[in-house]
Amino acid sequence: MSALIFASFVQASGDLQALGAWWVYLLWIPAAALLGFASAGIFAGLLHLPRRIFLIPYVAVVSLALYIFMNWSDLSLIELLQHNWFGSRGAALVGCLWFATSSRSLNPGAPQGPPWCLICSGAGSCTA
Repeated sequence: MSALIFASFVQASGDLQALGAWWVYLLWIPAAALLGFASAGIFAGLLHLPRRIFLIPYVAVVSLALYIFMNWSDLSLIELLQHNWFGSRGAALVGCLWFATSSRSLNPGAPQGPPWCLICSGAGSCTA
């Protein structure tokens, strides 16, 4: 509904208003930050949910917010990932390496060493 109102507002007011319409997208940034902090405060602070349980409603709320934003702005997540395939795959690789190294540092029994030892640890060539 808001996308329809926004689109009709931009079309009716001409090119000068369309150039200034970018600021409407900036309002989503503090709204998303507020939603993230509020949901974390409610689920972890007020309800005292453990981390494993906390992630279920938190991911649901954040996913719903992303879905609403994508529909409001008429963006396609699939097209964005296909168009920016190099960056999305690089971000996934960096995220996987970060997760693997951070989970190793949290587990005292895991072998420690540089992140590239995750790749070559089976070869036995990495030392801590």
